[in-house]
Order: sequence, then C-alpha cells, then structure tokens
Amino acid sequence: MAEDFPIDQNADYMGVDAGFEKILNAGLPCILAMGDFDSLQSKSLPDSVRSVVLPVRKDETDGQMAMAEAVKLGYSSIIFWGALSGRLDHTYANLRLISWHYPQVILQDEHNRAQVLLKGACEFDKCWKHISFFALENSEISLTGFEYDLDHAKISQKDIFTVSNSVKEKTAEVIVHSGRILCIQSRHT
Repeated sequence: MAEDFPIDQNADYMGVDAGFEKILNAGLPCILAMGDFDSLQSKSLPDSVRSVVLPVRKDETDGQMAMAEAVKLGYSSIIFWGALSGRLDHTYANLRLISWHYPQVILQDEHNRAQVLLKGACEFDKCWKHISFFALENSEISLTGFEYDLDHAKISQKDIFTVSNSVKEKTAEVIVHSGRILCIQSRHT
C-alpha cells in the first residue's frame, strides 16, 4: 500500500501485512488486519483490531488470502491499493490472481490500475494517460472514443497491438464481445 492512498470515509479498510500500519497512520478504521506481518514495523498488532495472523511459510501469498477473505465477506467493490508497487514477483502474482481467480478485484497504486473486463460494455474517462488491453484468452473487443478505435477486433494472448492507447473523447467505451481482457491504465508520461 502506498503512503498517499485515497481516503474514502465510506469505505471499509482491510490492512494486508505492512499495509495495516499505513491505514492506522492515516487515522482510518481498519476492519481487519491480515498477513504474516513479516514486514510490520511495530511488530505488534493492537487488540482493538480483528486480526488474522498467517504463517510465514505457506503456499498462498498474503494478498491471495486477503482477496479470498474480501470476496468471502461479500464485498462487490474491492480495490487492493499498493498491489502493483514494490516487488515484481508479487505484482505479477497479483495480476495472475485477478486474471484467473478474483476478477472482481481491482489492483491500484498512485500511477497504475489493473482490472479484468468480462463480457459487456464499460466506460473510461481521461483521468488515466495510457490504457492497454491484453487478452487472457481468445477475445473480441470494440473500442470507441479512443485514439485507436477497434471494431470487433479479435485478439489472442500473444497479441500486444492493444498496448498504450488513450481516451480521445470525454469518455470512451470498451465492449468485450467474448473472452476476458486484462485492462491496465497508467498515469506515467
């Protein structure tokens, strides 16, 4: 979790490993602290916060266990802040988790956002400089309102011609006609 994550007083916050301390330091209530806490600075958890301490040696990552818990708790909107920052192996693992196990989870940090698009339409605005689409399986998509529009384009897992597009109009629309798409947005220049 990055230092300057967005604060939403209506959101429930769940701290994963060292992210727990960042939530507390921001003065936000934490409904659950979860992780092996091997990177916790204070080395102790307050009694006032429900916590699930995971073993350091395990087959799942702290992020994977936290995503499963958030889904189990019934949240329909789940944003994992900071899950794209730091170690590349953890970032890749998080991208695989949302691609194959938890498509309802959005990964985000101050510069990037990753989410899975399933069959249907969705709109995007200009708040992100770059937007890329990667097929997770053979897919068909249409893009309107982008610098590079597409009409029923078939893309496979090996295609990368859908990288680094941008919204041209006030809003743009993506239609996933079939398949599943990993959408990555970036504010980097």
